[in-house]
Amino acid sequence: SAFQPQGVKVIIITDVELMNRSAANALLKSLEEANPHTYFFLVANDVATFLPTIKSRAVTLELALVPTSTLEKAVEFNCGDETALMVKAARGLPGRLITWTTDIEAWTQEKKMKKDWENFSGKSWYEKVAVIEELLETVEDTSFQRALARITLERWQEYITAPENKLSNTIISNIAERIRESLRWIDAAVAPRAALEYVILAIP
Repeated sequence: SAFQPQGVKVIIITDVELMNRSAANALLKSLEEANPHTYFFLVANDVATFLPTIKSRAVTLELALVPTSTLEKAVEFNCGDETALMVKAARGLPGRLITWTTDIEAWTQEKKMKKDWENFSGKSWYEKVAVIEELLETVEDTSFQRALARITLERWQEYITAPENKLSNTIISNIAERIRESLRWIDAAVAPRAALEYVILAIP
């Protein structure tokens, strides 16, 4: 989105880490050619995925997570247990909570993703692969599959560190490393399915 208060142009781009290489290069060109009164705000969960040439032209501002008590007070309506689950799952990210409280479909998808992750443990390889196939079948375009795989991997990164996780530290460490590798694969144009399957191979 963009707006121009008193001659100053402000451009806000969210989810920058989901950009493919072509989009990132186009953004870099815009940064290089922007006039002195244009300001870009690039919002992302992980600046490590930025092109070095983009990071070198930006100032990084790290925003602290919002306390759970503050998020609970900020919720505009109360859905009983669902509200409590939303706040817990948001893990200090108000934007995520706002999305879920205003888009019930997004919250339903989040719950399914979390349940699928929890159900991987103890399942056969074929059952695990079936979950991946179902996930990727929801979109046909390769670029969207790649973006969906990246989002899924990032959510898995959070799930393995959740307090209720009962996996051993060794297994968690192995899964975490595989997720990091898979994220690099996504950026390197490896098939999304292969990147996701590489991670679930480590789940007992």
